[in-house]
Amino acid sequence: MLREVGRSSAGGDARGGLHWPGEAFNAGYLAARLTGADAATAAGSARTLTAAVIRHPLAIVDHSVVPGE
Repeated sequence: MLREVGRSSAGGDARGGLHWPGEAFNAGYLAARLTGADAATAAGSARTLTAAVIRHPLAIVDHSVVPGE
């Protein structure tokens, strides 16, 4: 679902990644909606992605552990 996330305006670093749980939720929701999911399904996708992000140090997640990749 998510392919690339660049530097965060909220304090990212050169490695890129999803840095804050809110960014992860927004990215998951928007990615699902842009691929045709309804609002409820998109919210579920966003929740799953957010759960993966908050389990990682500094909330920087490698693409290999992103759900749906």
